[in-house]
Amino acid sequence: MEKKDLINYLENNCWRRRWRSWSDSEESKDDEWEYERSYADFTYDTLYIDGTRVNLCYNDIGWGYTNYESYDFTFDEFVSWWDGRMNW
Repeated sequence: MEKKDLINYLENNCWRRRWRSWSDSEESKDDEWEYERSYADFTYDTLYIDGTRVNLCYNDIGWGYTNYESYDFTFDEFVSWWDGRMNW
């Protein structure tokens, strides 16, 4: 999977680009993403594209707790993992 395929996947799965500063480079506009996990608590999963890898901070929210989990994936590994999480 190429970066453009991953970006298309993110756009079609409710991920949105994170806010950027005017001084950020144009190349970095597709590198930072967020997924709103809990509107009431302002909880977001964050994803950073670093070359050919995805760095993810995932909020595992349960009854009365939130665990913060960090992952490092290839593009294909991330898509497979995310699809598995969202189909629970």
